Amino acid sequence: MKINKNFVELCKGIVVDEIELNNIDVDWQLMCEMAYTEKILPLFIKKYHKIIPESILLDFGVKANNTNVKNNEIIETISYLQKKIDREMILGKGCSFSQYIYGDPLIRVCKDIDLFVNESDQLYVCEKMESLGFREAHFINHKKLNRKSLLDFYSSDSEKAFVKEGYPYIEIKTSALLFEKDVCSNGIKKHINFENYPNIKTFDFIDFFILLNANIFINYFSSWGINAECKIRDIIDLCAVYLKYSSFLNNLDFQQFERIKYEHINYTMLDIISANFNLISFFFGKEFISKYIVQESINEKNMWPVCINKNQLLFSERGERWKWYCKIKDNNPNSFIKYKTVMLPIRMDFKNE
Repeated sequence: MKINKNFVELCKGIVVDEIELNNIDVDWQLMCEMAYTEKILPLFIKKYHKIIPESILLDFGVKANNTNVKNNEIIETISYLQKKIDREMILGKGCSFSQYIYGDPLIRVCKDIDLFVNESDQLYVCEKMESLGFREAHFINHKKLNRKSLLDFYSSDSEKAFVKEGYPYIEIKTSALLFEKDVCSNGIKKHINFENYPNIKTFDFIDFFILLNANIFINYFSSWGINAECKIRDIIDLCAVYLKYSSFLNNLDFQQFERIKYEHINYTMLDIISANFNLISFFFGKEFISKYIVQESINEKNMWPVCINKNQLLFSERGERWKWYCKIKDNNPNSFIKYKTVMLPIRMDFKNE
């Protein structure tokens, strides 16, 4: 579904209060459909429920409430596992992002549970999951095997996916894409508790900020992102973080992210943060960003250069995905320069100059 200017203006209204909508002729049916597709419907309904026509609100209000119900099931599942498994398990992404950004773990559209554990605890936690009736998702039709290590049975050495009827999809992780094992380990040691759910633990702000940026970068810039569900939700999340935590971020030493480097690639977490900042600048417009986000800490020297080598932003050339990327690149020569990403300009029916 193409994103139009009216929808972008309404997205601005989600993150700031001062947006003027009187001069916009809004097709609320279409806007709610876009919000649903882009995974921001609960935030959209919360913001605009007083002016959305009642007939439209009735239908989409039910869909928005489904997010609340599903996320509440996620919270209840995490609480249940915390009681049953006596090891440190830290919630990342999903409801954790929702808690940090919106102060409510139930309002952001989430699909699963990401629980981070110490590497030394992972086998124990996985065995406890099995004792509770969960099964490794990739081998759901296989019988339980006798094994001495995680690699004897599980499909990945860093994350294990579990399923059980009536429960959300659960991943037990010791690391995440673009999230170094030592950072994850330190994050587990530095965890904090949800304000309104004190039995649920998550990463502190710095590690949350790293994980949020890594997740967005993967969705929009990497070879994974070519097939990923690149949703406007991610862009709104990041913009909301810069607005909500502006004082903290403007006093933060961003050079600390320069030290976070990854094997086989020549850029750092600071580069990723800068690329994501360019992403929200493109979507919301540079005037909006300069008005509402103070850029003392995100300055021009940290931005991506105007000319980008097409290999620079990709982690791996993955067969058909790489061919698809090249085709997109050839058909859209402006899609990978400063303030633009591979997929976003193609999905927007206007140019945000």
